Amino acid sequence: MIYNFILFSISLFIFFAELRFKLFIKKYGSYGSLIVFSIFTLYLFGQNLNAKWWLIDDHETFRFLGNNLEIRPFSEFINILINQTEVGQFGTYPRYRPSYYFFRILETFLWFDLPILWYGFRIFVCIFFLFSISLLIKRYFNFTLSLLIPIVILSDNYFSDIFSRLGAGEVYCILGTSIILISYYLYNRKKLKLFYYYIGISLGSIIAMGSKENFLPFAIFPFILIILNFKVNKLKHWIVLIIPVIYSLLIASSILLSLSKGRTDIYGNSVELNERLILLKSSLLNYYVIISILILLISTIFLKIVRSHNLYIKIYIMILSFIYLVFNILFYNGIFPNNNRYDYPGILCFYIIIIIFGLTINRYLFNFKYKYRLAIKYFVPIFLILIANYFICFETIEKIHKTSNYNSINTQKFTNFIKDLQYLPKEKYLIIVYSNVMEFEHVDSLITYINFYNIYNNKSIYMAIDSGKNNWENGLVNYMNNLSVNGNNLTKLTKFELSKLKLQDCKVLHFNNQEYIKSKITNLCRKQEITQVPY
Repeated sequence: MIYNFILFSISLFIFFAELRFKLFIKKYGSYGSLIVFSIFTLYLFGQNLNAKWWLIDDHETFRFLGNNLEIRPFSEFINILINQTEVGQFGTYPRYRPSYYFFRILETFLWFDLPILWYGFRIFVCIFFLFSISLLIKRYFNFTLSLLIPIVILSDNYFSDIFSRLGAGEVYCILGTSIILISYYLYNRKKLKLFYYYIGISLGSIIAMGSKENFLPFAIFPFILIILNFKVNKLKHWIVLIIPVIYSLLIASSILLSLSKGRTDIYGNSVELNERLILLKSSLLNYYVIISILILLISTIFLKIVRSHNLYIKIYIMILSFIYLVFNILFYNGIFPNNNRYDYPGILCFYIIIIIFGLTINRYLFNFKYKYRLAIKYFVPIFLILIANYFICFETIEKIHKTSNYNSINTQKFTNFIKDLQYLPKEKYLIIVYSNVMEFEHVDSLITYINFYNIYNNKSIYMAIDSGKNNWENGLVNYMNNLSVNGNNLTKLTKFELSKLKLQDCKVLHFNNQEYIKSKITNLCRKQEITQVPY
């Protein structure tokens, strides 16, 4: 609480300084914002610049690179995109993220196996995101709130799951969102021509939609521009705006085609209509949804009193944000908030509703009589600054900072562990234990790292699990069992043969330290060293 009081005092000082030095703030305020956001972002995520590679997600980078002795040339970009990702498997996989893999592979060729460059790019995206929000807030509120509100947004814990890891598709979604916000701001300020504004909206939508499926509703932005400017749009405008709409339909078609075969999404949840309707009913009882509904009701009543066209547009944006919030909750099977990257953009939509409601209060509530102008100038902004300070949780900010530090330490441990495997005696056999359905990616990732670093020891998968709880889990278990029984030339796995291993010296690698797992991996080899993979 003491930190909030100190911040509130500083905010008041900035607010009154803003009133006194308007021209100075107008000219140099943006530079000040960039400095503040850069410092704040580096405090939260700067430790990631010391991070290395992690077990989960990061291994895809090494698949695209090849191995550490021979990095692939850029000329293979398209070949990798089509043949090594879901982009070339239209309709066969319950995900379709062409933008995600385009940028992921592009980053691979730009940053190679240097994690500091990967994390550096994410820090840049974070600063760009905060700055794009700040510009719009400053346009409609004041400079002080333009500093506070982006900090409020970023101080949610789920951002640590986005910017403190390398495989999160939400990073590119945030990049796309930022391009849309910047484009709107520049066009609104008459600093961008209509055609380039359309390019910004379309490009941002394409990046976001193709990076994560729950961003498909972003297609509504170019679609609305098509409808609103139907009579004034030229041919080049039509082309720029129709591309993201077609792109969204392409992605949706691939996903629907796959779901029509499997009836479950990528997370193993049923996509049957009746179950989704039940889920929708329960989602309407969510705290964030209830608050949003109350705000929308108040705003609608207020619209009846004021009857402003601008207010009508604001309520329309709030309704769109509300629909998107509910869609995000349904997309992740009704669990919200998740306290991880799955909360984006749901919580952001909630903040948009609150911000626009605050803007409505700021512009209309005290606008009936001249004697209330003093309240508009002082009371309302100070009240909003107080509310913004209330929403900043310093405990969460410190937690995000510690997560970055934890990520740095953990990834260093894992990368050092992998590199130490290079010094194993070549005759020592590697056994990778698969003991839980959710360890599928762990095993797959570890094999990728071992092959990238040219660890030539024979390796096999030992199955310490027999089956899953449903068809989706059984599919993962059966796939891994096939690798164990038959081996695989592509992944350089040999088949698991217990009789031969009794004559070998082994290093057993596992991910689960529970006692029942330890009991299953004893006496597999003549002499064995059991090690839990650090991650």
